[in-house]
Amino acid sequence: MTTRHSNQSPILLLGISRDPWVDRYKALADKAKKSADDAKKNQVSTAKSDTQLSHPLSDFAGEYVNPGYGTVKIVQNGHDLTISFNQLGPYPFARLHYDIFEIPEKSDSVADGTKGQFYMDWNGDIDRLAMALEPTLPEDVVFTRAPEKLSKEVLLSLAGDYILDGTIARVAVTGDSLQLTMPGQPTYELLSTRGLKFSLKGLNGFSAEFKKDASGGITEMLLVQPGGIAIAKKK
Repeated sequence: MTTRHSNQSPILLLGISRDPWVDRYKALADKAKKSADDAKKNQVSTAKSDTQLSHPLSDFAGEYVNPGYGTVKIVQNGHDLTISFNQLGPYPFARLHYDIFEIPEKSDSVADGTKGQFYMDWNGDIDRLAMALEPTLPEDVVFTRAPEKLSKEVLLSLAGDYILDGTIARVAVTGDSLQLTMPGQPTYELLSTRGLKFSLKGLNGFSAEFKKDASGGITEMLLVQPGGIAIAKKK
């Protein structure tokens, strides 16, 4: 017996048409992308005009940490900022208004449109970044500014005795940090915030700032507290 082979495609034998399904899905994808692009074009900007930054742009640069979300790194790049999330980025971080920034919609990032707002402490220093990372959460995710890392050489230059109202305020290097000891008070750890500015660990609204003379030597320490500023001269 001679076996006859059909030239018909198995698809046709099953009664299934030759619809170009790849082309159909591509058309659907293109349509969805066009709809999304059109929606972005028709969006009305919420940016408020004629607003000012509270600080120079360089004051916002630094690392901000949240125990659950990791580290956000803000870097000044000329007249702009960039933002990195842990190992993701950097992405452009454009100013929207006031101290509020966002990753532009056209940055080709998975974080397009994400906004962040910077806040300051009682001394007027930028110390927090709040971001709406989880739409289901009732509050923003807050990243706290991480202490800057100063070299041992810089720390040693700040150490010494400072005269304050006839008493001695002693600054000493312990490990990789500074300790401040004043008569009748506990020893406080100084946490570097920016430059030669430090916060007193555990005391909100208290800080210390070291001042240099023209030659670069440390001459005094400003102790800032809610009631005012005290000047301690270095011995």
